[in-house]
Amino acid sequence: MKPNPLAALDIPANWPKTGTLPNGKKIDLKEAWQTMSHAGIAMIAVDVPGQGSAHPWRNVDGLDDFELDPDVEGSLSREELESNGVFDSTLEGWARDEHGIRLDLSKDDADTRAIRGDAYRRYLAETEW
Repeated sequence: MKPNPLAALDIPANWPKTGTLPNGKKIDLKEAWQTMSHAGIAMIAVDVPGQGSAHPWRNVDGLDDFELDPDVEGSLSREELESNGVFDSTLEGWARDEHGIRLDLSKDDADTRAIRGDAYRRYLAETEW
């Protein structure tokens, strides 16, 4: 399962925008969730206000080998999304314009279905009210 770029929306607002990799290199937390593997994300140290340096995603490294069943609840195929009157391009544009997050929903594999399902739920939560 690839990292879900929308997980960057769950980073608390009072956190710093960057974390540190084991080699000392700084990385933008949003960019990390869009580009790194789960094992890489697990190694990021963040200077969390009030807690000090922490590895907040240390437990996600096992997700690199995790395979979702395409029929698992929470995943959404392109056809199911379109039957609700929304399109991949709508979700990609919303993520880009509202959150600066790059989504690529061009595939229709298990990972993409899970990300599409998450994006659709978040999109509805933000645009319905």
